[in-house]
Amino acid sequence: MTTRTDRKKKLPLRKRILFSFVVLAIFIILGELIAPVFIKKQYKLQLGMMNAELIEDRELFWRLKPEFFNESNSISINRQGYRDTEFEHTRDPGTVRIACMGDSVTYGWKVPQGFTYPDILEEKLNFSRPSDDTQYEVYNFGVPGYSSLQGKILLSKEVVSYNPDILIISYGINDSRLALESDSISYIRNSSSLYNVKAFFMKSNLYHLLQQIWADWVDQRERRELSRNQIRVTPEEFKSNIETMVSIAKSHSMKVILLSQANTSRNDRLQPYFDIEKQIAESTPDVTYADAIDMLVSFSADEFDAYLRDLSKRFPVSALDGQKFFDMELTTPDAERFAALMVDPVHPNAAGCAMLGMQLEKLLIQNGLVN
Repeated sequence: MTTRTDRKKKLPLRKRILFSFVVLAIFIILGELIAPVFIKKQYKLQLGMMNAELIEDRELFWRLKPEFFNESNSISINRQGYRDTEFEHTRDPGTVRIACMGDSVTYGWKVPQGFTYPDILEEKLNFSRPSDDTQYEVYNFGVPGYSSLQGKILLSKEVVSYNPDILIISYGINDSRLALESDSISYIRNSSSLYNVKAFFMKSNLYHLLQQIWADWVDQRERRELSRNQIRVTPEEFKSNIETMVSIAKSHSMKVILLSQANTSRNDRLQPYFDIEKQIAESTPDVTYADAIDMLVSFSADEFDAYLRDLSKRFPVSALDGQKFFDMELTTPDAERFAALMVDPVHPNAAGCAMLGMQLEKLLIQNGLVN
C-alpha cells in the first residue's frame, strides 16, 4: 500500500523545486501587497504631511522627484528636482544669482508654494528694491532630511554649474541625528559594487517591513550601544564638510553665508554644529554667519507687519494666516513671538519664512553683498 509520504518521496526533484519557487513567489507577492499596511512612517520615503515624493540617488541617497505636483498641498517640484520655478544655467546680463542650500527648513516644510524663505528673499530683493540694471534670482536647493555631507556632494555635483554669486548654507540639525548607519558609511556602501543589489531590495515593501521588524526586535541595550556612535555626521565631519563647501564656493568666486537653524532644542549634541559654523565664519574671509533664531526675534514690528499685509494683498491665496498673526501684539516677549513664527521647534511657518527672507535681504545689504 502506497502512503502519502511515499507519494511525496516519489515527486520528481524538478517539480519539488518548481513548487518551492511558486510558494516563495506567492509569499513575496502577498508580502509586497500587505507590507505597506504595517510599515511605520519612519521607514517610508515620504515627507510627513507634505505628500511630496522622493527617489533614490546613489550619491545623494535620495532627492525630490522631478516635476512632482500636488495642488492640495501646494507643492510643485521643477524639472531639476527642487521646490522652485525652473532653473536655468544661462542668465541675462546684470543678474545676481543666489543659491540657498539646506534641508527641510530651506525647502519650506508645511509652507505654501512660493513662500519659502528663498522665495521671499527673491521677491523682496526685486520688488522692494527694483532696479533696471540688476535682477535677482534666488534658487532653492533645499531637500528635506539632507545633511552637510549631502550638501557637499550636491554643491560640487550640481549647484556650481549654475554659477551663483552668493551661497547660503544651512545644515546641522540632520547631521546631529542618530541613525543605524552614519552618512559616511552609507556613502561608502553606495560607492561599492553591491549598491545595485541594495537598490533592488530598497524598492521592495517586504524588505522595508523586514528591516523594521529587525529594528523593533533588536535588544534595546544593543540598539543604544549601536546608536550611540552612529551620529549621521559627527561634528568633526561636519566641520570638514562645511569647510570643503566654503572652499568650493570661494574657488568659484562665491560669497558665503552660513545660516544656523531655528531649533529651540539646542542640546549638547546639536549646539556644537552651530558653534562650528560661527567659528568657520569668524576665521574665513568673505564668509558671514547668521543665526536664524536671532533673525526671528529681532525685527521691526511695524516693518514686518506692513510687509506681510502687502504680501497678502498681492497674493490673496497665500495661506499666511494673516488675520491670526496681524491681530497678535508684536511687542510680546521673544518666546511668544518666536512661537508665532514656527510650525514646530525646527521649522518656521509662512510668516517665519517671510521674516527670514526679509532679514537675509538686510544682511546682504549690510555686508555689501548686494547693491
